[in-house]
Amino acid sequence: MVGRLRRPYPGQSMKRFPSFCAAIVAGLAAAGGVGSASAAPVFYAPGDDAHSPFSTPFDGRQILVSNRPGAAATDTVGVYKSLGDIATDPYMNDVAANGKNGKRYFPAANVSQGDPNLLPTELDYTADAPDFSGASLALQQAASELLGNAIPTGNGWSTLTSDIPNGPAVNTELAVVYAFDINVDLWTDVELRLGFDNGMFVWLDGDFIFGSTQPGGSGMWEWGAALDDLAGGTHYLQFIMADHGVQGSYEIELRGTPVPNAVPEPASLALLGAGVLGLGAMRNRSRAV
Repeated sequence: MVGRLRRPYPGQSMKRFPSFCAAIVAGLAAAGGVGSASAAPVFYAPGDDAHSPFSTPFDGRQILVSNRPGAAATDTVGVYKSLGDIATDPYMNDVAANGKNGKRYFPAANVSQGDPNLLPTELDYTADAPDFSGASLALQQAASELLGNAIPTGNGWSTLTSDIPNGPAVNTELAVVYAFDINVDLWTDVELRLGFDNGMFVWLDGDFIFGSTQPGGSGMWEWGAALDDLAGGTHYLQFIMADHGVQGSYEIELRGTPVPNAVPEPASLALLGAGVLGLGAMRNRSRAV
């Protein structure tokens, strides 16, 4: 029998299209051309250039956020809010809900529950963020505002300022949001360095990236974290400083290297071209017997 053209039944081509697109997107993501889930931060201590995974020295990269006195970007603006003593909330003081390896994120006042040394390498960055889901409504609201990827206003938050406190009051916690703009396509070699006393929990654009509690004063730098590249646009560095007995303090700085006019990698372009050709071939096959 001589072959004849067969009209695809309604929706047949479209049913094939999603799986085809999924394959293309997966290939592009593997080649670095399409953003995928953030990779785990790489932590190292102490945060000096001998331990950094980047070839460019930290101080040789440009500042995105800094509260370091004398740094070129100490005019980074943000807002802050006192959260009071989080440990007085039973849910937040529950080591099963807000702790790891028997160490609380927010110990009770005056070191009455110890001065835990919880390293960031002990935390799973995707699962071990502080959990506010069972906390008081006020704390839940504060956490929602902190991680809302916007500058919080009202409800106890300060106005925009470059004069962020360098630590919380004794036996309290301090929430801070720094906003910064990336005016080029991409920043690479993105690295966070910090020192703190007694605890610090950090998010970037709502994604948890760092958590640790350590006794003693804050040093420069106690920890460094290598992060994913950042695309152009507005970003938010969000964190909670925790104290449980003496005056807390912190130093924090985010640096990277701007890449203007970033373009997709050749492998990504090749995959995209193959995808277009494949789509054309699929459509042609749908018209055949």
